[in-house]
Amino acid sequence: MPHIESGDMRPLMVFSPERMEALPDVPTAEELGYELAGQVIGWSALYGPPDLPEEVVNTWTDVMEQVSEDETWLSRADDRGSISTIGSVDMETYAKEQYEFYRTLAEQFGYLE
Repeated sequence: MPHIESGDMRPLMVFSPERMEALPDVPTAEELGYELAGQVIGWSALYGPPDLPEEVVNTWTDVMEQVSEDETWLSRADDRGSISTIGSVDMETYAKEQYEFYRTLAEQFGYLE
């Protein structure tokens, strides 16, 4: 974002489902007709082994909820042009959807048979 803010770079589009609050005049890839590109987004998640004790899962759930509301986290995400989705999506469902999306892309591009 600093390069955009300084005027050294001009954003042409954003790879996010919605326009970014920090760049309200920059269209999304989908708005420009790049439907698949508009679905390509970066994301990360915190995973553990399937037999993780419930108390550990609950502790990490609480920590991630705190992070989702932390002003420093939100500010750093905003500085990078990132959108934090902590707590706003069902991660298991989201991860499965993302897996299927990228697998379908790989098949379409001939990376998988």
